[in-house]
Amino acid sequence: MPCETWVYRNVDARVFSCLRRQAVKQGFQIPSSASGKFMMGIAGMNLVFQYQWLAESSVLKLTCIQKPLIIGCAAVKGYADRTIAGCGGRI
Repeated sequence: MPCETWVYRNVDARVFSCLRRQAVKQGFQIPSSASGKFMMGIAGMNLVFQYQWLAESSVLKLTCIQKPLIIGCAAVKGYADRTIAGCGGRI
């Protein structure tokens, strides 16, 4: 079951690049395109995200479209919030 879409502000090119670097450090990749999908693993479980980065308005829309049932959307959002805020984006 997918989670609702989360909207982050202040995601300019610098913040988006930071997010892409953080992903590589954690063993996955976010494409350089303004929209797409990526998969990441947490504790041996895969999560799939769909994103849309609106560069002109510095907005990032992020949706977890696939996750294990034992991981709640709130936990996934908390992780995303911390990561995006750590790069300078706003929740």
